[in-house]
Amino acid sequence: MYSNINLTAFITFHNLFNKLKGFILWLKLINYRKKIQDYRKANNLNQDDLAAKLHIKRSTLSNIERGERKLSASELKEISEFFNISIDELLGIKKNPRFK
Repeated sequence: MYSNINLTAFITFHNLFNKLKGFILWLKLINYRKKIQDYRKANNLNQDDLAAKLHIKRSTLSNIERGERKLSASELKEISEFFNISIDELLGIKKNPRFK
């Protein structure tokens, strides 16, 4: 049987580990703005062009790329489909060999 100390230490470690995983995922998620900009430039699009194709205002796209506006799940899906990449690639969870 486990002692109370070992169980408490395990629970504490488990909680810290889950918080760390969440923090790492958060760091990757905030990086999507740079990915959108990188894919936009790689496809020779300016903000006006991409915004028109996504049916949003250029100012909205600019706010997204600057990290001043978060994306909804449907917007992430639409952008990833436009660039023909997975949402994981857009979020930086999965690497795309075209970008380092």
